[in-house]
Amino acid sequence: MTIAHFYLVKGNTEQAIEMYKRSYDLFKYKDSFWRDYKRDFIVLEKYGITQEAYDKMREQIERRINKPKDKKGEEKFTS
Repeated sequence: MTIAHFYLVKGNTEQAIEMYKRSYDLFKYKDSFWRDYKRDFIVLEKYGITQEAYDKMREQIERRINKPKDKKGEEKFTS
């Protein structure tokens, strides 16, 4: 998750989303991911990340997590 935070602070939101998803996938207890995500805002705020931007990032992460997969288990990208 720290790598994802780094990308977010640097303004690379697409890479941040990907790293957050990877982090989420590695958490055994998914609720713990979201607890840690919420807790980390206090640090990111010091780097100029607003609560609104952080909430929008969460929505994007959730969409990526819930993206449908094809028969090979790969994410389907739809427009």
